[in-house]
Amino acid sequence: VILGFTAGAAVLIGFKQIPNLLGLQLEKSSSFVESLLQIASHIPETNLITLALGLITIVVILTVKKLRPTWPGALSAMVVAGGMVAIFDLDAYGVSVVGAIPRSLPPFNLPQVSLGADVANLASGALAIAILGLMEAVSIAKSIAGNTHQRLNVNVEFVGQGLANIAASIFSGYPGSGSFTRSAVNFRSGAKTPMSGVLSGVAVAVVVLLAAPLAAKLPVAALAGVLMVVAYDLVQKEDIKRTIRATRGDAAVLAVTFLATLFLHLE
Repeated sequence: VILGFTAGAAVLIGFKQIPNLLGLQLEKSSSFVESLLQIASHIPETNLITLALGLITIVVILTVKKLRPTWPGALSAMVVAGGMVAIFDLDAYGVSVVGAIPRSLPPFNLPQVSLGADVANLASGALAIAILGLMEAVSIAKSIAGNTHQRLNVNVEFVGQGLANIAASIFSGYPGSGSFTRSAVNFRSGAKTPMSGVLSGVAVAVVVLLAAPLAAKLPVAALAGVLMVVAYDLVQKEDIKRTIRATRGDAAVLAVTFLATLFLHLE
């Protein structure tokens, strides 16, 4: 179920970036089929410069990932794409750009939640998100522990994730869990303790404060390219192959979940 859902969500993430990659201005639709027909009917309106920037972004990310896997490929690609827009003034040719990002951090704000109706409305969704997040975090932790031969305390992992989400909630954050991609990069880079994640967060905050104005020339197509690569990486191809080969029942559940994620409302 989780493999099918993740693969379906990844397809949706990548699919929704196709208009940005092509430079198309389309009406948003919650239907996968309607969106597909819209894109197909507007393909002749593709902005070739925008498409080229998006493809260059993808190529740079994949090249860095292959040749220098510990380097920040997405950041490198966005710097290249943003530099091209700034140098050649490509936004004058219809290339959509992000525009200036406010140079500030999320403000401290206690969520306004009443113990009555709000808790009743949020409880089921919060429980589902918490369970999925914990399962993902434990899966990642076990895979890393299998390589490092460290002892894994699942209870401590649960407490840590809960505290992290409580802290995020008072700074306008959304629910978070472990990341397969970030954990793998961290591990390959030689990280030894959770402080690596803390230092990464601090680095992001510094970049937001110091480099936010530089995003003014960042093309939307570059972000679309980054998200399409991320979406592709989200599909756990080897696990899916293994599941399909396991039993017909497993394969059927995976396929139904995948198709339901695409064609039904996720809620």
